[in-house]
Amino acid sequence: MLGFFHDDLENLIMARRSARNGSQFGDSNNERSNHGNSIEETGDPSNRLRGTEGQLNGAGSNGGKQKGADSQSANSTDSNSNRAVSNVSRSAYGAESMPILGRKTTEPAPAKKSPETERSLTHSPYFCGTIYERMSEDLHLAGMSQRTHEGYLRAVRKLADYWKTSPDKITEQQLRKHFLFLKNDCEFASGSLRVAYSGIKFFYTRSCRRHWETLAQMRVPASQTLPEVITREQVHKIIEACRTLRMATYFWTAYSLGLRMQEALCLEVGDIDSARMMVHVHRGKGAKDRYIPLPESTLVMLREYWKTHRHPRFMFPADGRDHRGINLRRGPSNAVTVMSPTAVQGAMKQITRKLHFGKKVSIHTLRHSFATHLLEAGISLRAIQQYLGHSSLQTTMVYLHLTDSAAIDVRQVINELFVRPNDYQSSAASSKPSTPAASVSKRSQQE
Repeated sequence: MLGFFHDDLENLIMARRSARNGSQFGDSNNERSNHGNSIEETGDPSNRLRGTEGQLNGAGSNGGKQKGADSQSANSTDSNSNRAVSNVSRSAYGAESMPILGRKTTEPAPAKKSPETERSLTHSPYFCGTIYERMSEDLHLAGMSQRTHEGYLRAVRKLADYWKTSPDKITEQQLRKHFLFLKNDCEFASGSLRVAYSGIKFFYTRSCRRHWETLAQMRVPASQTLPEVITREQVHKIIEACRTLRMATYFWTAYSLGLRMQEALCLEVGDIDSARMMVHVHRGKGAKDRYIPLPESTLVMLREYWKTHRHPRFMFPADGRDHRGINLRRGPSNAVTVMSPTAVQGAMKQITRKLHFGKKVSIHTLRHSFATHLLEAGISLRAIQQYLGHSSLQTTMVYLHLTDSAAIDVRQVINELFVRPNDYQSSAASSKPSTPAASVSKRSQQE
């Protein structure tokens, strides 16, 4: 086998020498002595080719010795021969057409798009550095939640980008024009406008103090809008339209427990109490904990999905790009974060667009539907308030406007409660069926 590689390689090497006029190749003996140094210094594939050429020439001159060599030297010579074949074959196809493994290409790699992290959403050339860090620290000291933290920083960043200057150099007149732009030109909803106003007000009252009448006089009226609700049949269609067990389990868990998006994402294995059939929701809105009844169907789906990743802590861990973390993982998941909110929001948007519900459906719509369906089933508002984690019963009473079953039940109860005794007798008499025998006896008595 060594002679086969030696004859072919010698012909290929001689062809390469004649093609390049022998200008780039020195004496084989000298190259044998410098082979190790050339690889360490440059790492160029052509140096590996020269060293292999010298080794093979030496192997050809000592053919008798090579036949009696041990298996280890034969294997090393075969590997060198294979490397030389790949290098010389590359010269036959051209230096640029066949890449060599391990060689660093000079062409720059395509730039990767950075994900929309907190810094990319809240930073800008006009809102960065010390002033940004100061507001971020003030938000932490004020005890704001993560979403409030990001929303307030984003509001100030948009103000700075609008005027293309640092927010500490903006005047009160510029601030007024910015609010008018958001309200009249951008047509911000009251909720979005309230977040922008609150974030900018926080900056100019805590981080960069300004005593401006605009911030003191501005009012954002609260809009009395009703949330969107879908039926139970539509919820099942969403679950059936999911292409992965991960999304189907997440959507059903968020719906059957009435969880907010982040509460469902941060659900942990220790929060599931299968003995009591309860779920302990930690770190809810306003840093409030609560217990929610666990349906049996939800427990079955959670167990089935957990077997696919077996993460010791997270119920919905991040599974990596292209779901390779679940499909190809051989051991338990070692993810350090939970699933991305962008992933579940994008999946919901694609599914609802395909189903054509005719309304805007989000993750929070499942929570509204949970409360409405409980109310239609006869569950009290007080219990629903506890399951949703509302501080005020007034917040929960909005679901009374989303169903007619409560009003129908009230009418029925009122009619049954407020009945006079005579009405009982008359209603009982009228409810008795009249038979022909009874009518004949009654007529005979009258005669």
